[in-house]
Amino acid sequence: MVREPKSGDGTQLSAHYLASAVLTPPRHRTRALYSQAGPLGAGVLADGSLSADPAGRSWRGAGGMWLLWPLRFPLWAALLIVVFRGVTAIVVNFMELGVPVAASGGGVVVSGEPAWLPAPPQAAPPPAAPGRSDPVAQGQLGDELPAFFRAYASGDSAALSRVEVRGVSLTGLGGAVTFDSIAALHVPPGGTTRQITVTVIWQLPQQAGSAGGNPGMASKLEMTYGMSVVDLHSGKWYVKEIGATTEAVGVR
Repeated sequence: MVREPKSGDGTQLSAHYLASAVLTPPRHRTRALYSQAGPLGAGVLADGSLSADPAGRSWRGAGGMWLLWPLRFPLWAALLIVVFRGVTAIVVNFMELGVPVAASGGGVVVSGEPAWLPAPPQAAPPPAAPGRSDPVAQGQLGDELPAFFRAYASGDSAALSRVEVRGVSLTGLGGAVTFDSIAALHVPPGGTTRQITVTVIWQLPQQAGSAGGNPGMASKLEMTYGMSVVDLHSGKWYVKEIGATTEAVGVR
C-alpha cells in the first residue's frame, strides 16, 4: 500500500502506482528461449551447455532436418569424385589390381589381399617366329590331334591316357566345350620333339531358348594353343604339354 503524504498547506502530493504486471516475477528464461527458438534452442543454456526440455517434451528430429542438408553436399561430392576417377581410370588405362598368387604342385592360390597399383608401361608382344612348317609331321598331327582335342574337351582321363606321353597327366576341360575342328596348324622342322602351334574351334554348349531363335546355329570359339608333342613310334605323336601361346599360326 502507498500512502499519500500531506504538505503543510493542506495540499496532497500525487503518487504514481506501478501496474500489477510489472510487479509479477519474470518468466523463466529457459522457457522464453524455448518459445522463441523452438525445440533446438530449448536445450542450450547461457553458458553453451545442454539442458533437458523444461516442458518435458522430446525432440524427434523433424525440426532439425535442415542440419542434414549441409552434410549431403560433401557426401555427394565424394561419391562423384570416386565415380569420375573410376571412369577415367578405365578410359585412360590407369586401372591395375595386384593380386599375390602362390603356385605349388601344379595348383595356384591367392595368398594375400589385393593391392591397387599403377599400371605398367605397355609393351609390344614378341613377333611371331618365322619359319616353314614340316609338311610330313603336319599331315600326321593333323590326323591325330582331333582325337586328342575331343578327349581334352570332355576331360576323359582314359581317352587322354592313350594320346599323352606316359607319366604326363592332363586334366582337360571337363565338358565345358566340345571339339569342332582345327583351323590352323604350324609344325616347325626338328627332331622327335616339336613345339607346335594349333588353332582349335570349340563349340559352346547351346543355351536354353537359343535353338528356337537361331535353329541350326551354334556358338563357336576359336582358341590358339602352344603344344609340346613327341614322336615315339615313327609318326605316332603323343602330347607332352599344352598351354597358351603368343605365336601366330601362319599356315591355315
